[in-house]
Amino acid sequence: MASTRQCDPRSEDTARIVTNMAAQLQIASSMFTVLARSVQGSALDISAVLEVMGEDKSQVALSLSRQTDLAASELRQRRFRERIFPPGLFGDPAWDILLDLFVAEARGNRVSVTDACLAAAVPMTTALRWVRQLESVGLVVRRADERDARRAWLVLTQRGTELVGQVMTFGQLGR
Repeated sequence: MASTRQCDPRSEDTARIVTNMAAQLQIASSMFTVLARSVQGSALDISAVLEVMGEDKSQVALSLSRQTDLAASELRQRRFRERIFPPGLFGDPAWDILLDLFVAEARGNRVSVTDACLAAAVPMTTALRWVRQLESVGLVVRRADERDARRAWLVLTQRGTELVGQVMTFGQLGR
């Protein structure tokens, strides 16, 4: 029979453990509140999550260069995964488009609507539907090409850039 170790409730170690557990429960409770609000229809506020976690945003924020490297790496992994597994198993065209735009813009490159659709790795009509959806929620905008009226550029809005950057940053907290 396994013995249980008893703690003296007056000991300094016990007090520290209880205080630590209480703080963790408080953080978990706050996290669930933030997540519940996001499920109820509003977007997840990454800043609120960081605040609840007690993370100093200035310490957590990654440089644009690091965010770009992470986004480019994720794109490469997604394309590699598609070569390994049978076709049609994975798909997130909107995220592929956002990642492609984020990386291209951070590197000073422009992306045509056609190129963005190709980055989605789905049929053109499906990709265009996702582009319209991203436009409708204010994450991307089309800009006319001044030199070629047949072409339009797809550009992340400031909100789109911030959200992709937050995902790249926030995704690193758990690693």
